[in-house]
Amino acid sequence: MQTVKIPQIKQKKYNHAFVVAFSIESNNDGEHVTERELLIGLTKRLLEFLEAKVGHTLASECCGVPYDTYENY
Repeated sequence: MQTVKIPQIKQKKYNHAFVVAFSIESNNDGEHVTERELLIGLTKRLLEFLEAKVGHTLASECCGVPYDTYENY
């Protein structure tokens, strides 16, 4: 008995680029914010996402819509 292969239909996949918005307080002007200050500010923002209640839109408010999308082939 011969086996018949059924072709698989590939589902489209997309790549989306987002920007995460956050703010920090610093004693430095904007051009001299340190790497450590940036990482601490970003970490605090990400913790806010993790602590948000289910169904809260904090992440979508922070990131908005993707600024770039392309189809993966």
